[in-house]
Amino acid sequence: MQDKAAKSIQLSNVRAILLGVTSLIMSLSIFMSAFAPYPLALVSSILGRRRGYGLCLVLLVISLILSIVVFKSVFTFGIFCLVILVSIMTTEIIRLKVKPLKGIFISGLVLLFLSLVVGYAGLKSQDLSLKGYILQTIEDNKEAFEQQKRELEKSAKTDEAFQSLSLLNQPEILADTIIKEIPTYLVGGAFLVIWLNLFLLIRSQRFLLRTRSSALSEFSLIYIKLPDHLIWIVIASLGMVLAGEQLSPVLPQVGSVIISALAVFYFFQGFGIYIHFLNYVNVKGIFRTLLIVFTILTANYILVLIGLFDMFINFRRFFIKK
Repeated sequence: MQDKAAKSIQLSNVRAILLGVTSLIMSLSIFMSAFAPYPLALVSSILGRRRGYGLCLVLLVISLILSIVVFKSVFTFGIFCLVILVSIMTTEIIRLKVKPLKGIFISGLVLLFLSLVVGYAGLKSQDLSLKGYILQTIEDNKEAFEQQKRELEKSAKTDEAFQSLSLLNQPEILADTIIKEIPTYLVGGAFLVIWLNLFLLIRSQRFLLRTRSSALSEFSLIYIKLPDHLIWIVIASLGMVLAGEQLSPVLPQVGSVIISALAVFYFFQGFGIYIHFLNYVNVKGIFRTLLIVFTILTANYILVLIGLFDMFINFRRFFIKK
């Protein structure tokens, strides 16, 4: 079946290699690295494990050579290892027909743990602390920061602009602020990366292989319903954030990290409700795509709240056509 599918879309070895190289290049960018696992997972899904994972192994060696010879940093190699890991996990979730919520949760935890290992190894290889690495990065990008400060000075009429300018003028405080926020974004980002690449892979398989999986589909990723008892964890985490400092200065940070992780899953649920609403009002075409992108970029927290309050209201019952 895989060979027939590969012939039907004419995915030659050359094109597979180009997809692999694309993934390697994307992993070098901070913003594009989240999408880097997708090309590799696509090759493995269409051409099979042996050729797909063989390509991953070859690219892994190339990444190691580039890290040592060109970039002189283990971070580049570590990040590409994580890219390959995500591509393998998303491929196997579909092949083994693991339930999406379970697959995303377990894979996200694995990715989170190994990200911490890669980060720790990278800092040790450069004999730097996390704060030292951030300060060094700020120093290396001094011109960009100076340009940002000049722009903020021209428009420092709001409290947010004034606070941002104040942080840029104090690298030590800026580094401490970044360190404080890293756990929250790291936890939420791990689950989001798995979901994003899994969604892209399932959608591509439907269009390229012309098949549907009985256990996994786009709808299984969109129409997610979280257990109602998770609300008690949300309440406890909010309590840590609001009043936990009276017991321990660490509790607010722990509560924030837990809320960040849960917010990602509630976002999935709220996003599914939003898609259901668009289907109900029959919004299609390019306008639908633009509306979805605009909502995700500007109103993602609203989708989180919709997913959270869905356990009390059940929004989907309002979007049933009679």
